[in-house]
Amino acid sequence: LGQQPWLMDFARFETVDPVVLATARATSYWDFLVKAKAADAAPTAQQRGFLAFLNHELLPGKRPHELLLVQALLDGQSLTRPEFRELLRSQDLADDVRTVLSSERVLSYRFFTQQETTKYGGAGVVERTGERYRLSEAFLAEWEADETFRAHVRDAIETGLYLARHRHGWRSELQQGQRYSRKDVCRLLGWESNQQGVIFGYKIDAATQTCPIFITYHKDDDVSASTKYEDELLDPQTVRWYTRSRKTLQSVDERRIAAEEVPLHVFAKKDDAEGTDFFYLGQAAPREAEQTQMPGGSGKMLDVVTMKLDLEAPLDDSLYEYFLRPTSPDASM
Repeated sequence: LGQQPWLMDFARFETVDPVVLATARATSYWDFLVKAKAADAAPTAQQRGFLAFLNHELLPGKRPHELLLVQALLDGQSLTRPEFRELLRSQDLADDVRTVLSSERVLSYRFFTQQETTKYGGAGVVERTGERYRLSEAFLAEWEADETFRAHVRDAIETGLYLARHRHGWRSELQQGQRYSRKDVCRLLGWESNQQGVIFGYKIDAATQTCPIFITYHKDDDVSASTKYEDELLDPQTVRWYTRSRKTLQSVDERRIAAEEVPLHVFAKKDDAEGTDFFYLGQAAPREAEQTQMPGGSGKMLDVVTMKLDLEAPLDDSLYEYFLRPTSPDASM
């Protein structure tokens, strides 16, 4: 290259995953370069927060909406909400109210927990006054004052858009076979806030009336008996699923799930060693809900509801076989 590589260079030449490079051992790519002694000056505390947000939340490219809005504002455009929706339509992206409001909450940090907001510097990147968007005063001050900060911001935005198009198919909806964290799911389903810390297996969101289900296919040996559910893939399009223990067909959420009152989105990972991301198996329809029992601690039997979940589309053969393959230290896809 004849110069220090940027994240976009790693993305284009597919040498190293730019998301891993920027987030695995640093808050941002700039911080990584400082740790690698490839950059002399470090970002300020405020710059570090903004870049942490851009690198951790937008760089993966799982939804291009926020990236497009920030890019337009950085290019000097003044956008209203209707104009933002028109921009999304022109890019063949979803422009429904839920998705637009979700993008606003992410960019203003209202989506995040207090701990995350503090990590990202406290002030959001974009504000909305009435119908019009603008860069926040704190972000704009850093943008105007520091050329290096501008370069890293541009790099993160450009690379995020590249990954959105080439890794995620330029789509804002969940895609079967792609991997998502609980936080990703809250964001892409349009939830008002990040509720990753309170999704214990599944949760019906009151505002969106959506219900993600998270399955760990092979449980660790030290998992308590009351949470050792026998979830399994019966075939490439059918999942046998168990609700939380101490639930019956009269329990509010479980009754609603069995009655198909809320859309179900099923996610699974092979075991906890895979980290926090789950493969998206697809939207599913429940059938044959049955109240039964499972062993608890000290030999006590606990109520539980089990049902079959029919996926909208069958899993790819390689993904299906991956889940059925026994776990081992060297097992990989």
